[in-house]
Amino acid sequence: MIDIAAKIHDKFSIEFKESYVVNPELKNNQFSVNTWIFMPNSLDINPDTYGKKQFYRDVKSNVRLITPSYLLREMASTHARPYLYLKKSIQDLQANVSKSNIAEYEYQVKMFCAMAKSALRNEYKAMLKLQNATQLTQRAQSFKTNIQRILDNYRGLRSLLEQEHLSAHNLHHFFDFGDEFLGNLASTNLIRTLKIIQDLPEIEATKADFVALIRRNEAYKREKGFPVVDGNDRDKNRFYVFRHSILKKYIESDLFIKLRKQKDGYAVEQTLYALAAGIAMIFATVVSFGVQRIYGALSIPLFVALILSYMLKDRIKELMRFYFAHRLGSKLYDNKAKVLFKENQIGWMKESVDFISDKKTPQEVLELRNRSALLQAENRIHDEKIILYRKYVDIDAKKLKKFITTYPVSGINDIFRIHMNRFVQKMDNPRQMIDMIDSEGNIRPVPSLKIYYINLVMQIRYGSQMRYKRYRVALSRNGIVGIEEF
Repeated sequence: MIDIAAKIHDKFSIEFKESYVVNPELKNNQFSVNTWIFMPNSLDINPDTYGKKQFYRDVKSNVRLITPSYLLREMASTHARPYLYLKKSIQDLQANVSKSNIAEYEYQVKMFCAMAKSALRNEYKAMLKLQNATQLTQRAQSFKTNIQRILDNYRGLRSLLEQEHLSAHNLHHFFDFGDEFLGNLASTNLIRTLKIIQDLPEIEATKADFVALIRRNEAYKREKGFPVVDGNDRDKNRFYVFRHSILKKYIESDLFIKLRKQKDGYAVEQTLYALAAGIAMIFATVVSFGVQRIYGALSIPLFVALILSYMLKDRIKELMRFYFAHRLGSKLYDNKAKVLFKENQIGWMKESVDFISDKKTPQEVLELRNRSALLQAENRIHDEKIILYRKYVDIDAKKLKKFITTYPVSGINDIFRIHMNRFVQKMDNPRQMIDMIDSEGNIRPVPSLKIYYINLVMQIRYGSQMRYKRYRVALSRNGIVGIEEF
């Protein structure tokens, strides 16, 4: 299964979270995502101005394991596997401060925090879907209670690290990193939940409970020397954002997957190019032997034939190279990468990008693009430019299970960002004035935003299943205005 979610990451980039969920019964799980990007001609994005290198500079891909899934109430329980594993890792340190035990303890701190983050995100998304005020209030109260339990359970383990022989190894640093990260998550999630319930009827008692927990958490963070948000100190806030970003990368680092890239089909390409050179050489040799047989070894015709055959040999070689490259273009990819988890290969990924024409675009994709009559008329004069970005993923479910044993992992996430800075360079001014006649008959200029639309159609394949998604990104020269899914 492939699940794709899109969002605006920042002012000039769109993020697609592509989740590749494997079937554990299959050794090879094969996925493909083909993305057609339809660009207005006025942006001047074409093969001459925007090559493959520019495209790959403008995309960023972070591949990681899908975080093991636990419900928030499970993460809040002292009987849950993440809590028990973390507690046991500290108890093992008490018995023996070995390198392997230290590594396991650090790993369990990271995993507990990463799974808590995932559980909080999923529960918050579930609350956003609730329409009934009573249900939302009850869910919010449960949300707050579970956050309190997670904090209490985690922080309650600190006493296990306070033995004298453990203090000498500075092992509390790892625990502090997790403590600070969880504290930041707690405050952030409590505040944004408070935003969605604060206007509900009879909410004062619940609101007071939220505020009290937020203040207790902030007081605890100050006591431990962790940075907190300060309404009057920009430097402190800047440091808070910087530090939380580093903490997030640290906590999730054991889920990261390494990609070892190389050019795809290099050996095949070089073999076919050598074949092209051989065919050209055969032509030159046949011509020279034929002329020599007719006119003799030392003759003017042989001299002319050798020159012409040499000239034609190079042209034939280049034509054959072009032919093979064209024939291979749709079968080979630009890059192939080994998917490595802790230096163990669990699969591979391929990617390729090309400009294509309407004629080479599948009809169902053009129908999903859904050009208006006006756009179709304009397209006959100034055609839209189409970028096809292909991605192919193969995950070995058996190896995934073999190398990742502590927690069940359902697959990998490819967090893929397209940076659109280059796309806005030749746009018109974002703010334009339009004259109109008001109700009193006077001419009045009104401001309007000049926007451009970039359409993306995704073809998603897994096994025999195939489906499509379409997104439309609204852009101005000041950046991304919005994104819609159809």
